[in-house]
Amino acid sequence: MQENESLRDFMKRFGQDVLQVESCSMDAILEIFKWSICLGTPFFESLAKKSFATIDDIFR
Repeated sequence: MQENESLRDFMKRFGQDVLQVESCSMDAILEIFKWSICLGTPFFESLAKKSFATIDDIFR
């Protein structure tokens, strides 16, 4: 996540980047997503405590 980037903009950019990758497991995508969020933010802390099967699970 870039400095001063909204979560909405980050999600849009992340989704576009993921679509460009030919072969990547969901586990890898989820780990990359979690570590792309700014460390120390409440959203990151919430994500770090949980495990997810899909990107959709993050927003439930």
